[in-house]
Amino acid sequence: MTDRAAVVRLQRLVGVEGSDLGSDHGRWQVYRQAIERPEAFGLLHECVAGEDDPALASSVVVGVLGRVDRSERDAWVGALPPEFADFARRRAEEWGVLEDVLSGDYPGERVEEDSPNWSDWLQLKIVEESADPRVLGHLTTGGRTKRIRRLARESR
Repeated sequence: MTDRAAVVRLQRLVGVEGSDLGSDHGRWQVYRQAIERPEAFGLLHECVAGEDDPALASSVVVGVLGRVDRSERDAWVGALPPEFADFARRRAEEWGVLEDVLSGDYPGERVEEDSPNWSDWLQLKIVEESADPRVLGHLTTGGRTKRIRRLARESR
């Protein structure tokens, strides 16, 4: 059950006034602002763990995953009901792959093997953020969409 007191505290912390916290839309307004504020993450996590709407909670978790350390991602995914955690778990893994690619820790020989299994989202993030010529070179021909292939060529 949604902990109204926690959501009210979060609302005050992030400065969102006038939201109808009884509605999913109203709570989303508060959560969306909290996603941008790392100092609110502890309270936001508490709210997500008690959120009545699992789809709303999942959206919040997915929004937070790229803003927290890799070591914290499992706790965020674990705040979701198991039947709603699959997408967030995959996205957490994708953030890890992205970080490894950007840091140069992703083995070059695995790029060609693994990239067909990367989601469009992950391929786009890599193309937008990576300067690794081996990765970009592979995605110029092995990218899942025309857009990914074009952006990889342009980034290369």
